[in-house]
Amino acid sequence: MNKSFIGAFFQCYKNPYATYKALESFREYYPDSPIVLLSDNGYNYEKMAEHFKCKYIHSNENVPVWIEHKSDEQYVSMGRKLVERVCECFKQLNCEYILLLEDDVKVQNPIYPVMLQQGADIFGYNPNSISTEMIRIFHEKYNTIDTNKNYNYSGHGGSFYKKDSCIEFFSNKDVIEDVLNAYRNYRGTHLPTNMNQDQLLSLIIMLQNGKINNLHGHVDCQHMNRKDCFNQHQYKVFYNQPMPLELQYLVK
Repeated sequence: MNKSFIGAFFQCYKNPYATYKALESFREYYPDSPIVLLSDNGYNYEKMAEHFKCKYIHSNENVPVWIEHKSDEQYVSMGRKLVERVCECFKQLNCEYILLLEDDVKVQNPIYPVMLQQGADIFGYNPNSISTEMIRIFHEKYNTIDTNKNYNYSGHGGSFYKKDSCIEFFSNKDVIEDVLNAYRNYRGTHLPTNMNQDQLLSLIIMLQNGKINNLHGHVDCQHMNRKDCFNQHQYKVFYNQPMPLELQYLVK
């Protein structure tokens, strides 16, 4: 089978109509690209996966992309499982770049290949940066980290991941443990109280000299139908809406 330029990974839960609309928007522009649809201990989306030609995985364990701290052991364990899950799902996609779909993502236009061929490992909207204190701490072990540089992170819904390099980064258990220990030790001070997937994955890439580039055309906003962008995140208009009667057969 020929490798696609773009594929998609989508971890869903219990927002079936929003899941449907996100997949519908992707398929409008990428009708034959591979998709891995994973239910995170949510509804059964097997029929929906068939409808949109996705590889379907149903997990009976909830591993959220936003991890709240309940105990140090749970916090680190969930982060480790999240990275492992992303890595294993990426391996199942025969493509060069992976679009991270979420229930609040809408694909508005197809991406131009030239925009992703700039040597970065994540392309996405990235206005947020790692704290200077955290950069200094990482520099103590990773001397390639430049304490005078501003490190922005990305990787949330609508971002593109370079498949092969990211699989390599997410397989490095030593670096992963260093990042998870940083969350355990600096949670609520130099890192957020809750661990979020985009920052977690960005840190793992950053410590291995990977690159995270801003992608013009990936936007975060509350308004639908931004025709001036490629991928729109956080529009959320289909959250908590019931499935239309004619589509209810797609989910259990």
